[in-house]
Amino acid sequence: MTGTTTGVSWTQWTLEPIALLAIVVVGGLYLRGGAQGSAAPDQRRRGVALGASLVLLGIAVMSPLDVAAGRLASAHMVQHLLLGLVVAPLLVLAAPGPRVLRAVPRDVVARGMRIGRVLRIVPGPAWWRRMDVAWLANIAVLWGWHAAVPYDAALRNELVHVLQHGSWLLAGWLWWRVVLRHRTAQPGIRLLFVFTTAMATVFLAALMTFAGTAWYDGYRGIADTAGLTPLADQQLAGALMWVPGGLVYPATALWLLVGWLRAIDLESQQPRAAA
Repeated sequence: MTGTTTGVSWTQWTLEPIALLAIVVVGGLYLRGGAQGSAAPDQRRRGVALGASLVLLGIAVMSPLDVAAGRLASAHMVQHLLLGLVVAPLLVLAAPGPRVLRAVPRDVVARGMRIGRVLRIVPGPAWWRRMDVAWLANIAVLWGWHAAVPYDAALRNELVHVLQHGSWLLAGWLWWRVVLRHRTAQPGIRLLFVFTTAMATVFLAALMTFAGTAWYDGYRGIADTAGLTPLADQQLAGALMWVPGGLVYPATALWLLVGWLRAIDLESQQPRAAA
């Protein structure tokens, strides 16, 4: 993905070898792992979630949206929103890890675990389960990649571009895993986790939306079919970050709050039931 001075093409698809390989390998191993083991009661729901996540991942990084993202910051923002707010939670809900590993030869899994222990990347408890790691990773990816230097580097260099999207998806997966799967954390802590992330996102979105100058050199001088100046395009990108984030994070907090209140209600009814 590179910025050019030509118009945006909404019919051109791109081939991203790393993303395509990941989609094919994960999908293939998931199907093979299902054929080798017993299906869980909710396996159909998980399969649908995984299929949707892989399709949307392909749309995000290989559809005309990816071509447009090289010319429009707003299109690039849509990519990030798809990866962080849609693909990542779908992957968490799918939880394909056990089924994928079941399809991998046992000696390969054992060798990988040994290497992981030697490199201290699979300690217990695993680092990727920690709330502080998920929060810091999400904030670092959010703010770091929207700084001018790394953002422009991703526009110029395909490897940096892949690293940008990969880290965005990983940070999103870590974040949503805490929200959707972390059952040991106190509900109030999980609410604070969501609230502080929402505030960091809204603040960055406001800076982009109300900025008086364009931040990214990679979009300067680009004539696009939408007729947007680089500044207007950046402001639209900020608004796109603001509105979906303003909907997703409060909805997530409300879902956590309702679950918390239900748990309190059930706990209050238990003594009366015992009596």
